[in-house]
Amino acid sequence: MKIRAKKNILVKIGLTDYNLDTVRYAAYAVSDAAYVFIAPAGKGAVGVEFIPKTGAASKDLVRRFRNELKDEKLRAAIFDANRE
Repeated sequence: MKIRAKKNILVKIGLTDYNLDTVRYAAYAVSDAAYVFIAPAGKGAVGVEFIPKTGAASKDLVRRFRNELKDEKLRAAIFDANRE
């Protein structure tokens, strides 16, 4: 995790652990507290940049995002298992 320009938070996510849809859905889940931008960050990774909407929102933003990533990965696995 890097904090850029005082308020911006950048998190690098490996696409071997999470697919792009999972990252996108997790980012949407925390978009109430921050503006979220997803961009390529090298081979096999994306950078997720958060710009908190309020100062208090940045406090646990990364924790919320990482929890949402885990939840979305589980939802995708359950969905795939039920499709078969």
